[in-house]
Amino acid sequence: MRIAFHLGAHATDDGNAIRSLLKNTDLLLSRDVIVPRPVQFRERMGAMMRQHRVSPASLNAQREFLASLTRRTHLSGVVFSSPAFLCAAPRIFADTAFYGRAGLRAKWLRNIFPQAECEFFLAVRNPVTFLPGVLRTQPGLTAAGLMGGARPDNMHWSRVVSDIRNAVPDCPLTVWCDEERPVLWPRILRALAEIEEETPIDGALDEIEPLLDAAAFGQLTQDLADAPRDTDALVTFLAHYLEEHAHEDALDQAVDLPGLTSDALERLDDQYEADLARIEAMPGVKFLGV
Repeated sequence: MRIAFHLGAHATDDGNAIRSLLKNTDLLLSRDVIVPRPVQFRERMGAMMRQHRVSPASLNAQREFLASLTRRTHLSGVVFSSPAFLCAAPRIFADTAFYGRAGLRAKWLRNIFPQAECEFFLAVRNPVTFLPGVLRTQPGLTAAGLMGGARPDNMHWSRVVSDIRNAVPDCPLTVWCDEERPVLWPRILRALAEIEEETPIDGALDEIEPLLDAAAFGQLTQDLADAPRDTDALVTFLAHYLEEHAHEDALDQAVDLPGLTSDALERLDDQYEADLARIEAMPGVKFLGV
């Protein structure tokens, strides 16, 4: 059985991976693959993670857990998606470390399905927009309260990715930039659910649609209907199309980080680019890009 753990991160797809994959429910069920919503597994998964921090779950425990998600007696795969796998949002900087327990928690997830083929998936995001993005989802939480004394220039995604790889070296890890999510979406969905190239999928344009006006999106769907493309060609085409037709300010993200100067924000941008280069070069990491 294949288990896909989409770890978020926070303030990336906001649960849209699940929503887009569920548009392909009939296809996935025909392959004995389920995509449970977080509300279906959150409480029990948390209990399983706590229970199996050290020892792997028994086959009976695994069967009982899966039985709580579906009546199907045979499964070939499950796609789980939740940033809470990494931590609750207010604890992103617990002990002043950026996702400091990512590796530990990946290992706990692996222990729930020790016999399965587990894969991990993670979206990373520029710290300059990541922090405001997280704060928008946490009413009442301030930047100082979130960071708890941590420094923005200590936000290294490469360390998070390395911690996960070291904790679960037998599990493939796929990473992408959230900034490229709108055009990478077809590739991301296929990777999460292991859907091969020749099989049509629904939801591939879900992330680019909000960035286009109705006329531009209508033209896009017509162009793709007239000339279907494989995923690589589609991603390239979407990138060019978005650059030309995105509605005004669609790609601009407001930045509100009190206390950081424009020079400090520029340094964070540079740090993020260097971090991405390190991640892309890591053995055992598949980096999805345009």
